[in-house]
Amino acid sequence: MRGVALEAPAEGGIELAVTSDAMAVRTSSGKTPGLAAATAHVTRLRLGLEGSWRGLALDDLLGRVFGARGFLSHLRSLRSLR
Repeated sequence: MRGVALEAPAEGGIELAVTSDAMAVRTSSGKTPGLAAATAHVTRLRLGLEGSWRGLALDDLLGRVFGARGFLSHLRSLRSLR
């Protein structure tokens, strides 16, 4: 199961979600030559917290990354002129 605990604002921001799942298993085997009979019971409950950031578009992110690379390249060329 997954449910949103804190929804991101419309202008973007952090969003928190709670996740959970459960499992129960019971198994058994009969006695065979050389091996004893066995029975096992296993249960598991998992709880998790997921965080995500909403509102940053991929094209905006790529523009920032490539814009920063272009700016750094420009600074390097200016430094080499000294």
